[in-house]
Amino acid sequence: MAHQAKIRDNTDMRDNLRLIFSALWFPATGAALAGIMLFILTFGDYWEFFLWSVGAWVICTVIVITASLNA
Repeated sequence: MAHQAKIRDNTDMRDNLRLIFSALWFPATGAALAGIMLFILTFGDYWEFFLWSVGAWVICTVIVITASLNA
């Protein structure tokens, strides 16, 4: 019985961590993209870097969403 309760506690903790991570993912990465955008607007010709950053963010976001749905 205690073993089952321990497994349930670990599952609850993992669910809580997943919720916290998914809740922080969009504000944190959005702030990072905004910072990159400000850098580009300030210093000029780095649009290709910004497009690569947005592409990487989209790929990582898809991975995070599918991982949280499948787990």
